[in-house]
Amino acid sequence: DFGRCEVKINKKLKCGHLQEAECYKNIKVITCTSKCERKLPCDHIKKDYICSQNIKDIKCTAICNKKLPCGHLCQGLCYQCLQGTLHIRCSVKCGRTLPCGHICKQKCSSLCFCNENCPNKCPHSNCSKKCCEICIDCKENCTIGCVHSKCEKNCGELCQRKPCDKRCDKLMKCGHQCYGLCGERCPDVCRICSPNLECFQSDFFFKIELDDNDLLYKTECGHLFEVKGFDKYIESKINKNGQFIEMYNCPQCKRLLIWEPRYQNLIKNIIIDIQKTKILSLDKNLGKDDNTY
Repeated sequence: DFGRCEVKINKKLKCGHLQEAECYKNIKVITCTSKCERKLPCDHIKKDYICSQNIKDIKCTAICNKKLPCGHLCQGLCYQCLQGTLHIRCSVKCGRTLPCGHICKQKCSSLCFCNENCPNKCPHSNCSKKCCEICIDCKENCTIGCVHSKCEKNCGELCQRKPCDKRCDKLMKCGHQCYGLCGERCPDVCRICSPNLECFQSDFFFKIELDDNDLLYKTECGHLFEVKGFDKYIESKINKNGQFIEMYNCPQCKRLLIWEPRYQNLIKNIIIDIQKTKILSLDKNLGKDDNTY
């Protein structure tokens, strides 16, 4: 047009940015191409986006970080979670302690499923299956017994013999009588020859001062405990309804207690409950349960 000025100058737009445009152009028709920061409806700040872009067309890519029912913080992007109204499935590792004693490595939103090697064992063999699979009961004769009584059942069955509270009658190398229980592992520690042994000072020993008649129990992992105190520790894993809270482990090294003759029936009852849980877990993961998701 005649007299239209084509010289480019910086014009201040309504948004406050300076935009280079021809002199004749009205600021109402100039599109702002400057980058800016702006608060979105979700309250997140969106950085470095084009000023003229419609705010409704912007996908917020901030991490949601809302607390989920599982307790973890949502790691989805804000727009994926519809601005916090509907969250994506939790992808954090579960981390729960499973009934078998292992830590669940599945995603938090997935069904708990243990793929570790099964820790179940007996004097005859170790279970060769995965923890999620059903164990096969040992059919060999039970080895639990002492001079006072012996179990006559199969190894995989509940033991018919009650724990023996008599003192072991074997003599140690030093010549003193063993401080263990009859039919159990010998502690191989003499309280007379070594009264200040480090294991007696352990915070896990349950009883600071031992009476003359206090006997010792040695776990498969090699740690020593005063028998009566350790009995109470084992009983503490059973709730008021007679149900087992979790798998037993050594208070000192946290290793699972699988083969402990004195407490074998309690351990076997837990394993029986775990077997039932395995069956339910397998049914769900194989799609046999209508409540799978």
